[in-house]
Formats: sequence, structure tokens, C-alpha cells
Amino acid sequence: MRILLMVPSQPMYSLWNYGKHAARLDSFNIMILNELTEKLKNTGLVYDIRLAASMFRTGSVDGLQEIAARNRADECLLLSYDLWLVQSSSCLGFWPVSSLKGNLNSEMMLIDTRTGFFLAGSRYSFSKKSSSDVLIHQNKELELMHLIVAELTDAIVVDLLEFYESESSK
Repeated sequence: MRILLMVPSQPMYSLWNYGKHAARLDSFNIMILNELTEKLKNTGLVYDIRLAASMFRTGSVDGLQEIAARNRADECLLLSYDLWLVQSSSCLGFWPVSSLKGNLNSEMMLIDTRTGFFLAGSRYSFSKKSSSDVLIHQNKELELMHLIVAELTDAIVVDLLEFYESESSK
């Protein structure tokens, strides 16, 4: 099975700090792709996972099928999400203590490239918090993103494997 991971680009109006936020989302997509590839490569069910171009725009199943067909994918994994990273801070004595909290709401839909049928779908919601530190660092943001990606991809892999097992038993 070859899967094309498609993550629709976020609407321009929903990004309050477009420059920094957009770069964060591109790296988040790549982290998701790498984790899914690592977790699914030894299952024997999925041979290849690719990431579609981040700027694709289509509003129809026919458009999704065309993009997936051009990438020679058997199935299309459509993944949308809202990721929010919020820095909270408090002052304990003389040193400020900062932590980072991440919230992710996501939806996944598996689409057959040939027929356009929706095969499986799920919703996910995760919340993670970094450890408190004297100062907030960029690596805290990356660390928190990795924790969220690990939890999201674990849930997606479980759902995909359950779907493939139910289909093979028919």
C-alpha cells in the first residue's frame, strides 16, 4: 500500500503571526511524515508514505484523487489539525518560571484513490505541557511538538492497523 499524506494549508485569516506560525506548521508536517514512516514501515501493510506539497488547494474528492494519482498512491491520508503552543509564565521569588503548553485538535480521513470512497476517519485531541524551566527556549517548543507528534501518530497508526486488519479478515 502506498499512502499520500495530505495536509491542507491553513487559511490565511486564521494565522495571527503568519511568518513564524507557517514555518512551524511546515516542520510539524514533516515530523508527522517521519513518525508515520518509522512506525508503519515494519508492518508489511504500508510500503511508502509521501507528503503532498504543502500549498495544494482543492475542494473536491476528484481533486484529491488526482493529486494522489499523480503521486502513484493507493490511498490518501487527509489530515487537518489546529496546533496551539502557548507560553505561560509565573514569577517565583527572583527567577521567572516558564512552561509551554501545546494543544492539538486533529481529524484524519483515509480515502481510496481509485474509487474516492472514504475508508476510515477519526478525530484526535491532545494536550501536553513542557517541564518548567527558568527560561523558555526554542528547543522547548520543538520538544513539545515531538511529544504531540508521537502521541498523534501512535493514535493514527492504531486506527490504520485496525482498519487494515478488519479489511483483510473479510
